[in-house]
Amino acid sequence: MISGKYHGKAINLLETKEMALNQVTYQPNFTDWHYHENPLFSFVLDGDFTERTSKREYSRHTGNLFFQNWQDAHANSSSKPHSIFYVEVKKDWFKSTLEQDNPVIGHMDIRHPKIKIIFHQIYKEAKTGGPQACLAIQERLVRVFDLLTPSKRNMHQTPKWVFMLSDILHNLPGEKLTLKDLSVQLNVHPGHLCRYFHKHFQCTISEYLRTIMVEKSLTLIRNSRYSLTEIAYLCGFADQSHFNRCFKEINHLSPFQYRQLLRNT
Repeated sequence: MISGKYHGKAINLLETKEMALNQVTYQPNFTDWHYHENPLFSFVLDGDFTERTSKREYSRHTGNLFFQNWQDAHANSSSKPHSIFYVEVKKDWFKSTLEQDNPVIGHMDIRHPKIKIIFHQIYKEAKTGGPQACLAIQERLVRVFDLLTPSKRNMHQTPKWVFMLSDILHNLPGEKLTLKDLSVQLNVHPGHLCRYFHKHFQCTISEYLRTIMVEKSLTLIRNSRYSLTEIAYLCGFADQSHFNRCFKEINHLSPFQYRQLLRNT
């Protein structure tokens, strides 16, 4: 499809010579096979749908983030309305900014919580605008590709237990986990576990876990009527104070300020 054009109802949030950012709402329907002329990230803001590619079928849900390369054909179907935030990166951007061709090959589901946090930040920048929005978004995209490239390049070298640990942390973000518990579950020495996790995810296990919890809270703040106290509990924080502290450390504003910012845009 032509840059910035989608089958749903699109709101153009930002467009430059190098990128197009759109929020698109889809009604229940089947979208026939198509592809996009530029690589793009799709961040599901609300709702569920099914995506089919030439290789497999995916169930997409609120909070999912995935990357599609240009000319990756796919078809979508849904029984309820859903909304997606698209960040389309035009091909010239890679050489002009990253000084290389697109470093990510093919389709990629993205679970790294730091990258998902960055996309919440990009969405906020696109919604609120301002003279520095374009610069801030480009800086964050560079960071995204810095985080994506080694994980894609070294995937075949990554031990299985690293993916198993990531699954444990994503599935049990509110549990009181200890290094000994994780070591026993994975049959990996605690020291080895800590050193190699940092090598593959560029952060500690506890930092990764807190980032998962904060990323989940961002989705709930944007898409639900839960109180901030309820969101703190649902995301596994010890209390409201703990939630506020972790949230502000990552997003540089409180959960209340973030909710108010989204309501005012």
